[in-house]
Amino acid sequence: MNAVLVSNANKSFSDHGRVIRALENVSLDIRSGEIFGLLGPNGAGKTTLISALCGLLELDSGSVEVFGKNVQTQRSEVIPQMNLVTGFAGLLHGLTVEDLLRYYSFLYPIKDREKAIEEALLVTNLVEKRKQMAYTLSSGYRQRFYIAKALLSKPKLLLMDEPTVGLDVETAIRIRELVSSLKSQGITVLLTTHYMAEAEQLCDRIALISDGKIVALGSVSELKKMAGKPHASLEDTFLKLTKKNLEEEEDE
Repeated sequence: MNAVLVSNANKSFSDHGRVIRALENVSLDIRSGEIFGLLGPNGAGKTTLISALCGLLELDSGSVEVFGKNVQTQRSEVIPQMNLVTGFAGLLHGLTVEDLLRYYSFLYPIKDREKAIEEALLVTNLVEKRKQMAYTLSSGYRQRFYIAKALLSKPKLLLMDEPTVGLDVETAIRIRELVSSLKSQGITVLLTTHYMAEAEQLCDRIALISDGKIVALGSVSELKKMAGKPHASLEDTFLKLTKKNLEEEEDE
């Protein structure tokens, strides 16, 4: 069974009378247990698609299924199976890392909260920071905290929206290592990014998205073959496939 199946997803927004097509006939599948990358520039539609997957945004048309369940019509069955990691939430003052995880744990029906907290601290290498005030964490450790918070619910699917944006090179490397380790736990990961090297390093398969449309989908080697440049960089591959897709649309 696919972890995620998106079929002909469309979403438009109105901006001062101008219609913006954020998603246009987007279809893709994410296999259980893989790290899947959604790669594209800012404004390409990545966050819109993530929002639709979470059920936070209703599509104009099309459907999204998670583990065979429709996100809109079977929301109560779908949402407990996933969690979302973003780097933009604030951290409450006055609570340590451990206490703040305990606070968030009450969002979920966890049987053994202390065990779940301990496991989340261990997986994200936050054990030594457990007594530190959460709001004083550096940007890299904050991102680890957001991942730990998401892991409390034991998600089968983890959605990660730009997990390394704004981080320095060394910190970003550590976060990528952490993301890679999640696969060994059987967690399916959907990762959005505009960093080509990050996608190439982490992802089993990648969907290239531009102007709300899926330009191509496949493994890195498959994408390079589609572009006719098997030895090219992923950046060159993206540009080639995007240009090819635009030319095909103009010819229609």
